[in-house]
Amino acid sequence: AASPITAKQIGVAYLTATSTALATAVGLNLYTKIAAVKGITQVVISRVTMAAPGMIILPILMERLEKYPFMQRIKYLHGPLQVMLVGCFLIFMVPAACSLFPQRCSMATSKLDPELKESITTMYGDKVKYVYFNKGL
Repeated sequence: AASPITAKQIGVAYLTATSTALATAVGLNLYTKIAAVKGITQVVISRVTMAAPGMIILPILMERLEKYPFMQRIKYLHGPLQVMLVGCFLIFMVPAACSLFPQRCSMATSKLDPELKESITTMYGDKVKYVYFNKGL
């Protein structure tokens, strides 16, 4: 539980990963920038929710457990115990985090990028009020 990683390093890693994912989504989806931002934001929130208990609760739990004499005798089992506990957290958190937002997202055509909105209006007129997209996992 005593980690050499500082809170600042964790924060920088999180911000870098989130920013990179968002930038990649926007860059790859030239016509659907707003949908990409919405989808990636929801995925990032879901993944942070999924990982948070293992990253927050587990170090606190291990620090308290390591004070007991029986835990000091079985130091070689600390790693496997942590892996097992993370697995238990994930068993419950993956379904909970994936269910925070619907897989299929909708967006009003009025909120789309001008190029995409014009393309839809040209093809279908004003009949299409909403578009749907898969936000990914």
